[in-house]
Amino acid sequence: MTFADRIVIGLAVVAIGALYALLWGAENGEMVEIYTAGGTLEVPLAQDSRFTVDGPLGATRLEVHQGRIRFVDSPCDNRQCIHAGWLERPGESAACLPNRVSILVKGKNPLYDAVSF
Repeated sequence: MTFADRIVIGLAVVAIGALYALLWGAENGEMVEIYTAGGTLEVPLAQDSRFTVDGPLGATRLEVHQGRIRFVDSPCDNRQCIHAGWLERPGESAACLPNRVSILVKGKNPLYDAVSF
């Protein structure tokens, strides 16, 4: 490997790091919107809390801690909502479709402008 190769590799590593920080280093969300069959609820992410929302199958428990939110427990069978883990960036979402409960992190600069499945 020549000296020029090392310089090119070094510049590429620096460029990749800078692009990652610029494009994917979004700030944390400010609020979370919780959608249920009964309506919409908005909760701030700045205040730690635990609460329960009701769906057709029963109660779904959610937790807000250190600016992030997650599903703690849900009455659905496969519990994919719980496996989604912590959400903190604007645009991140998770849903318990059988119980009709979904959450969406809101903020100034969302990661995505649209999501398609």
